[in-house]
Amino acid sequence: MTVRVGPCRPGAVPQGDVSPQHDPQLYLSAVQALYGQYWGWAQSVAAAGHGWPPLVVNTHGWVKGLGFDLLVQMLQMLAPTHVIQVRAGREHNDLVCRTCKSHDPWVPSLPVCR
Repeated sequence: MTVRVGPCRPGAVPQGDVSPQHDPQLYLSAVQALYGQYWGWAQSVAAAGHGWPPLVVNTHGWVKGLGFDLLVQMLQMLAPTHVIQVRAGREHNDLVCRTCKSHDPWVPSLPVCR
């Protein structure tokens, strides 16, 4: 998993697998570590008077079973201000309906662009 932190500051956490399926906790730990790297960098940018830089997260796209659970946990961890969902058109696969409009207090309510 790799994230670009700033114009020339990539951050990476080696996971050692093609899927988070075999060690989902390692995957979430990697997300948290990368978010920590971004947060530290963003604070220094903001402190220098350049405003808070945006963070764009491209998730794994696995939205069934464990993948859905991981996605919800990532949303809770990162607390995004916006979510953009690209979907195939089937309502039963609509992530927004399954998470962001949930009555579950642990699932964030988010503005969504479709």
